[in-house]
Amino acid sequence: MALLAPYVLSGRFERPVETLTQELLRLRALLAREAVRLAACYAAPGALREARGILAAAAEERDPARHASMELDLFRAIVCASGIWPAVWLANSFWAPMRELQVMLAPSVGLPPSDFEPVMRRLLDLIEAREAEAAERHLEAWIGRLDVEILGAMGRALGDEGAGKGESAREGQGTREGEREKAGGHEGHKAQKGREP
Repeated sequence: MALLAPYVLSGRFERPVETLTQELLRLRALLAREAVRLAACYAAPGALREARGILAAAAEERDPARHASMELDLFRAIVCASGIWPAVWLANSFWAPMRELQVMLAPSVGLPPSDFEPVMRRLLDLIEAREAEAAERHLEAWIGRLDVEILGAMGRALGDEGAGKGESAREGQGTREGEREKAGGHEGHKAQKGREP
């Protein structure tokens, strides 16, 4: 994980930039969903106080790099709220490289949509209510909105090979989402414009 940011900066990939971007986003989504599940299952009353404090501060932040760092802090606080310390220790091992990567790419991606604060506040409410499945669906809806824009923005940030591929990425994502919905997937997978961890 310590090699993640230098690897991205090197611009020498064994797979197309578009593929690398999609898989990074998928990894981020898996980690965020697991953080939410753990907290919704195990967080004690009041355990999300730190997460709520971070969210309140992030709502006022206008610098994309600092905001990206605060988003990671928010999800780390959610993991910590679960009290499942092996998960926290594992999170700590990749938080620093993920922070470095997010801060590096944030200026190209920009700030999240204007509804970031109410969406995240609702997420924390669902976690506190121990509604794990609803919280995961809510998070998936948010991530689904963001990834369409992130695929294009990160592709441009990672190199010329990924530039201009945002449309094909959107088309591919739309196809996958349609398949999920036919299979009974969540409405949260519908692609809308936005940005994110």
